Amino acid sequence: MKMLRLACLLASRAFQITKDIQESIQIILNLQYPLKKTFIPGQMEAVCLLFIKIQNPIPPEYSSWNTFIVLRDLNLDRLKSLLDELEVANVTSDSNPDLSKLSNYYKSFMDEVKIENEGLTKLQPLLSVCEKAASDPAGQIAYLHSKCGVNVLFSVHSSPDKSNSSHTLCSLYQNGLGIEEVLKLAGTTAAYVDDVAVKAIAKEILQFETTLATSHLTRTEARDPNRTFNKMSIARLIELSKPPLTWKSYLTQGTAATSLFDWNRYFECIGKASSELGDINVAMVQAIQGFQSLLNSSTLPHYLAFHCLNSFAPHLPRVFADAHFEFHEKFLKGTQQQQPRWKRALFS
Repeated sequence: MKMLRLACLLASRAFQITKDIQESIQIILNLQYPLKKTFIPGQMEAVCLLFIKIQNPIPPEYSSWNTFIVLRDLNLDRLKSLLDELEVANVTSDSNPDLSKLSNYYKSFMDEVKIENEGLTKLQPLLSVCEKAASDPAGQIAYLHSKCGVNVLFSVHSSPDKSNSSHTLCSLYQNGLGIEEVLKLAGTTAAYVDDVAVKAIAKEILQFETTLATSHLTRTEARDPNRTFNKMSIARLIELSKPPLTWKSYLTQGTAATSLFDWNRYFECIGKASSELGDINVAMVQAIQGFQSLLNSSTLPHYLAFHCLNSFAPHLPRVFADAHFEFHEKFLKGTQQQQPRWKRALFS
């Protein structure tokens, strides 16, 4: 009953409501439902009544709408007022370093003229990292993961050790798709190709990701706690990453080929030497093995560059920001209008 009252109170404070709606709220608050472990149908109808009666349309800048998003919007307005006050106060790094950084970041995000003039200049060092990945995949992908938050090919996180909850393990997960479950989203392929900036290599990137996706677990499979707990040593991970022994490799090299991905270098570059990690959890073994065959692909630098552009698109010139919105928000979610830039700045 407390949750029911809270939902009604939140709704009543989130909107400019008329007298008849106020009366409806009071009726709901006065209802005396027996306490049970779950809502009974009448309670669910009561909670939904306010939204139904107020007839709230989904604003064009959102793909969904509820009281919590309304409250978040109210909070964004207040945050914007605080940032505007900082600009008027002309806070400096000497007077308050933290507030100065916050104010400068917001102003730089809002300076569209400067962003348009600079183009991709500020992104060039990151694009150089993508080019270097052809000869040093482990080191450069470690940089994208740890310094830029761009999760290409796979991702690394910390998670509880399911065999010993007092310990935390380094865990490797499948990642790196522009569209989650790209093979299973009917009708999105053409739009996705159009979204890729360099259309001449768009199909190559799509094929690269399609190959990557074939080794990924489905959402249902990824929810299996036993299937996604594969505790092993770094040495075992290195062995799993080696391509299988074939007659060709045996006759030419006398042994199985070594992996193109140097795990020891990767962990060192993200700031944790493999000797300090102990055992790790390879949550999706097949996915970690699957990306190994893509490391010598000529498409790898393009794939990495695309994901860098895709990740930072909201911060880039309008052509990139608009393309990102058209695909990720309008095409996939049905959002009709891009949020004003000040809101995107706060969300960033």
